[in-house]
Amino acid sequence: KVSFGGNSLPGCLPVLTRFTGYIRPIPGLGANALGVGHVAMTLDPDGPWRRSLPLACFHDRMYPSLPLAAALAAQKLRTSDVRVEGDTLVAGSVRAPLDANGRLPIWFNGPPGSYRSYSYAHLFYSELQISEGTKPGIDPAEFRDRIVIIGTSAAALHDIFTTPFSGAASDSAKGGGLGKMMGAEVHANILDNLLSNRYLRPVPRALSWLLVTLASLGLLAAILYLRVFVSVGISLITFPLYLGFAQWVFRDSIQVPVVPFVLGALLSMICGFGYQYWIEGAEKRRIKQMFSRYVSKDVYNELLSNPKAAELGGTRRVATVLFSDLRGFTTLSESRPPEEMIAQLNEYFSEMVEIVFAYRGTVDKFVGDMIMAIFSAPLPDPLHADRAVGCAIAMQRRLVSLNQAWKAVGKPELHCGVGINSGDMVVGNVGSQSIRSYTVIGDNVNLGARLESLCKEYKTDIIISQNTYGLLHETYAFTELGEVTVKGKVQSVRILSVDWKQEAGAPVETA
Repeated sequence: KVSFGGNSLPGCLPVLTRFTGYIRPIPGLGANALGVGHVAMTLDPDGPWRRSLPLACFHDRMYPSLPLAAALAAQKLRTSDVRVEGDTLVAGSVRAPLDANGRLPIWFNGPPGSYRSYSYAHLFYSELQISEGTKPGIDPAEFRDRIVIIGTSAAALHDIFTTPFSGAASDSAKGGGLGKMMGAEVHANILDNLLSNRYLRPVPRALSWLLVTLASLGLLAAILYLRVFVSVGISLITFPLYLGFAQWVFRDSIQVPVVPFVLGALLSMICGFGYQYWIEGAEKRRIKQMFSRYVSKDVYNELLSNPKAAELGGTRRVATVLFSDLRGFTTLSESRPPEEMIAQLNEYFSEMVEIVFAYRGTVDKFVGDMIMAIFSAPLPDPLHADRAVGCAIAMQRRLVSLNQAWKAVGKPELHCGVGINSGDMVVGNVGSQSIRSYTVIGDNVNLGARLESLCKEYKTDIIISQNTYGLLHETYAFTELGEVTVKGKVQSVRILSVDWKQEAGAPVETA
């Protein structure tokens, strides 16, 4: 028999705030009650009733809530027996954990209708049946040694509330509304918590922040440092794993932060994938700026799909360089109109560049009428020596076709010499802060240029070094030229001439 003072509309009443007034029970009921409990509540900002206000203050006097007053009456205790020890409310066998605002998180035992309820009309009719000597529809024994909470279920009386179970399917007759819970049943849940000492125990705020921070940073690190498909997979399974973990510990009345974790994880994903997209886009733009005109379309697409393979920052690598220079072009250009010579030179370059691309080479630069090409950079290629020799042979054969076409229209014929060398080279971006280009440097690069200049002296078209010869996988027709000491080198170098006019030894297949 615990009386309470009327209904209270939902509000956000601060804990232990001095209330300006209260509604007393009717005199006849209040005088015979074992105690009086308040029914004030605090609703969360998003609407649900998740926390109980076990103590309230009016005129410097403490008033227990209805469930706490019932728990005190069940133990034959008074309000004066209630004390707070740290963050725990103690009242006899009751040990209720309080949050920082003195509120008690409610452990709901189930959706609306989890506790047995009876219509007052049925009770009234059962009492009439007893007075008439017939068997009642509701046996009075069902209420023996029980705590009974009386409340209303009519929606118009504003005593139904949203709870964490409001999304669960429930019968409107049980829950007093579609998914909402009667105020009396909320009080029943709180009373059950107090008597059984089973409470919803949120993880401490400091630990919650630590958990969310570590999880968010861990997800961000996975996105930034792991491969894309791995980080995407981790991101996809993170949410169900964490929500499953939250549900698992919730069975033991432990509440871990869910919304902060979801927000933190989403922020990590947005920042991580956004940064990756920006970095990848910047890398692709850099590659496009550097290589779109200097490598074949296939090599360019490979670079876009795997930018890190190019090692643009600079690295030492075994590669092959090819230098091709026109003979006597400077003298020839002095006797012809510059427009005609430039047009013919551009036609020659277009054909030669097409061949370099076909053999997966990179056009490093044009210096006057010279072409410098690299093989095995920016993408590593184990057949770089074969591709360079095959490219040189194809260039010479294409030049024969060009000369035939030029001769037919009265244009002068052109002839070129090609020097090829292989070995350790430094490849990467070279230049100033404002202008840079991807190139190769080193003694082996210089040797390749020197070999091209020897073509005129040895009256041959293609000269390769012993270094390149030792890396070849295919068979070509060669002529030994002996050893030569080139400018800038102390040791002599064995060189060979490629007999490109012979059919023996076809060049390596193009890409």
